[in-house]
Amino acid sequence: MQEIAAVTGTLNQLFARLSHTIQQERLFTADAAHELRTPLAGIRLHLELLEQGGVAEARALVTRIDQLMHTVEQLLMLSRAGQNFASGHYQTIDLTQDVIPPLKSELTEMLALRHQTLEIDTPEPAQVLGDAVLIRLMLRNLVENAHRYSPEHSTIRIKTVSNEKGVELKVIDQGCGIDESKAGELTQAFRRMDQRYGGSGLGLNIVIRIMQLHQGKLTLKNVETGTGLIANCWLPHDILAR
Repeated sequence: MQEIAAVTGTLNQLFARLSHTIQQERLFTADAAHELRTPLAGIRLHLELLEQGGVAEARALVTRIDQLMHTVEQLLMLSRAGQNFASGHYQTIDLTQDVIPPLKSELTEMLALRHQTLEIDTPEPAQVLGDAVLIRLMLRNLVENAHRYSPEHSTIRIKTVSNEKGVELKVIDQGCGIDESKAGELTQAFRRMDQRYGGSGLGLNIVIRIMQLHQGKLTLKNVETGTGLIANCWLPHDILAR
């Protein structure tokens, strides 16, 4: 249908704009968010009318718009926190108290949609200097990614490991893993491990930006035995010392 094709083209352009925003580290302001929200709301209403008129393809596009609007909100949050970072506003955060527990209920509910189980392994305090809201956003994106690519009835683990230099925050799933030679490509816009699954492809880009703000690093590697992926976020105890 020509009308659906036109809407798809418009959405692809909007996704490209968001991708460019992340990659170029440009300031994402409330005005920029408004410029995206307004046309998206109009397109969504139009697609809902098409769906009510019997155009089945419209449903998938409505879902994509919802994902895009969610990404807009994440970028706005990222921009505001980035300004705080530039002003030197940091907080001492314990991942085992300030990040993981506030997300537990939400993540458990999300995983239940595919009959998945959440396990949390946080044996000791894991303190870093940074922004708790952003680190929660980062963790949610990683768990959502694991949820999407893992089979039903599988287990997704959140684990923290502390040492003298920093903290590792790991999300470990039981999915199909990745081709490790192409791990870097997964942080590029629109790159997804399997096109059968939904998502904008921008989630890992946002994780990377949050890691950069915290002077940290994201690595992706397969589990050593069995199947699955380990998304490992290393965060220094003190970003001011780096």
